[in-house]
Amino acid sequence: MIHVVGFVDTDASATSPRCIGSAHRQFLGKKPLRQKAALTALMVFALGLVTVSTASPVGSVEAGLACLCVLGRLRVSDAGRIKFIDQEPLFDRGALVGGFPEAAAVSTKTAKSKEKKTIFLPIVVPMFGLSGLNWWQAFVDARRSLGMAELGSATEGEFFAILADGVPLLPRRLRDGLWSAQPAKADEVTAMLLRLLASVGCEAAALKEVASHSMEATLLSMAAKHGVDLRTRRLLGYHVVKGESALNYGREHLGVPVHELEKLLDAVRAGSFLPDATRARRRPLERGEGVKSLRQQFEEWQGCSVEEFMRRGRSNSAESTKPGNFLSS
Repeated sequence: MIHVVGFVDTDASATSPRCIGSAHRQFLGKKPLRQKAALTALMVFALGLVTVSTASPVGSVEAGLACLCVLGRLRVSDAGRIKFIDQEPLFDRGALVGGFPEAAAVSTKTAKSKEKKTIFLPIVVPMFGLSGLNWWQAFVDARRSLGMAELGSATEGEFFAILADGVPLLPRRLRDGLWSAQPAKADEVTAMLLRLLASVGCEAAALKEVASHSMEATLLSMAAKHGVDLRTRRLLGYHVVKGESALNYGREHLGVPVHELEKLLDAVRAGSFLPDATRARRRPLERGEGVKSLRQQFEEWQGCSVEEFMRRGRSNSAESTKPGNFLSS
């Protein structure tokens, strides 16, 4: 039997209340989207240790890219659009105690217009992460040892940096052992991240909701729990703020947000703020409870000292160590 509903043409059919209502009901029946889980503070601590202590240069580059995305609040795609990176070290009595790699990227996800696609997005990343170690220098040294292209500097000329292809921080590896000019894709970085976290003892259940997007979300999630205001968090995440974008700000305008980020990292390192605890237990000092530093928490989790953990990584020869086998003997 043929039912005649009185539609004149396809346009009338598509815009009829009956079709719109039916499509709406079907849309409401779709599986709800769930954001990927942020990494825990212990995971970030472990990634920093792996970067500086693994005997495998490839493993160091992989873990270093993860540190860059976590501490830089970066999507994998935006990390692949970085054009140059400068360093701003901080010395105390001749010793390096901190600092920031300062990068610039173009055509990022938040750049919608053609004008904004040619404006540098300022990226400021803490050189010392939750581990308190200089993961950045280890990352740069590992890339150099593998023969990867050197990262450009702003002093080489910003105009030419816009026109030139960016240097992939983690290039795809070709079959002949050489490195591609193309950066690793998000799904490849997800597999890399899961492999690294599994190698340091993270259980499979804790990794079910982890993906490459987890790295970008980690510090922004911690900042929200710590009480950092929404505008500061949006600037840290390079999002639009009241019609303005972080693309419109120079690096100096990120000073206050980055200062808030440093205070957050200090609190997590000291153990006075526990971002992965329940809401009632995130601030142990306010409850009159004892405080364990993140380092102490890590040592309890691993059942060994940080020095022993790092020694295991260094004891593996560069020839026998494979990414994902950091703790193998």
